[in-house]
Amino acid sequence: LDSTAFSIEEIHTLCKDKAGNIFWGTPEAGIRRYAPDGQLVDSLQIPDIGRADSAPAFAFFTFMNTKDQLIVSVFNKKEMFVWDWQTDKILSTGYQTYYLDGFNGKSGNTWLVDANRLFQLDGQGRLHELKPLLKANADFSIFSDVMEDAQGQVWVGTDNGILRFSSNKKPFDQYLNNPQPTWGKTTRGFCEDE
Repeated sequence: LDSTAFSIEEIHTLCKDKAGNIFWGTPEAGIRRYAPDGQLVDSLQIPDIGRADSAPAFAFFTFMNTKDQLIVSVFNKKEMFVWDWQTDKILSTGYQTYYLDGFNGKSGNTWLVDANRLFQLDGQGRLHELKPLLKANADFSIFSDVMEDAQGQVWVGTDNGILRFSSNKKPFDQYLNNPQPTWGKTTRGFCEDE
């Protein structure tokens, strides 16, 4: 790695594009892009997006979508951006949120989740918020994780079990549903074997 990498004290997220570039999301140095040979290529600094105040503790969370664009969340601003690093364009999604996790499905959809919202980023780059649809069909308060499996079924972890629906949003199932406040129903992660 480039020697400047070792001066960074905290890294929140790592992701890789199809060409092998590695992106680091850091609170102190913005987003840094390293080439496959480990050399620092460029970075997206905090002022490029804009400070909400002068506080230094900005946290960058990054996720690579299916178009090799970075979905960027800035904690202090609680806003989600898209950085197309190939054209060096920064686009605001208009959503005042910062996501906790993301997943690229084989359907071409990217799924992003925070505690209070679930988003579908479709192949045309449009964001769709799904919480109203899910709340109309299930009993839960917060989200914790999301995954799309090989069959196109979307699995959503909540504080009241698991929600499952197809990528076209039908049919719909809820597992481990228990309206009584007990421990053990929160689902924090998913994985799929091959």
